[in-house]
Amino acid sequence: MKKTREFSDRVQSALNLPTRKEADSVIQAVISALEQTLIKRLDSDGFSIKLGSFGKFKIHHRASIYRKIPFTGEMKVINPKRKVKFVALGACALWRKLPEASAKRKPAIRIARKATP
Repeated sequence: MKKTREFSDRVQSALNLPTRKEADSVIQAVISALEQTLIKRLDSDGFSIKLGSFGKFKIHHRASIYRKIPFTGEMKVINPKRKVKFVALGACALWRKLPEASAKRKPAIRIARKATP
């Protein structure tokens, strides 16, 4: 709840709104507009909405496939799926590259072999 208030306060100060309730209504209006647009375009594969340097929402379709269940040996059809993916851009994309993760890895050691004549 604290994070929601912080976001509401930032929207309120950025738009110079008198109350937090108005900031919440603006946030809900933007989210509902995004939802309605994505639901309306759910049938089109590859449709995306880009939100400036924040990120983009992209619709991805997966076709139905046959999978073999190893225990019983039967073939089962996996239904087609439609998913909405979010890809971070700008400053949000920098969070994917954590310096601690690369520092924890040990460097690969390679031993040079001598060629035999």
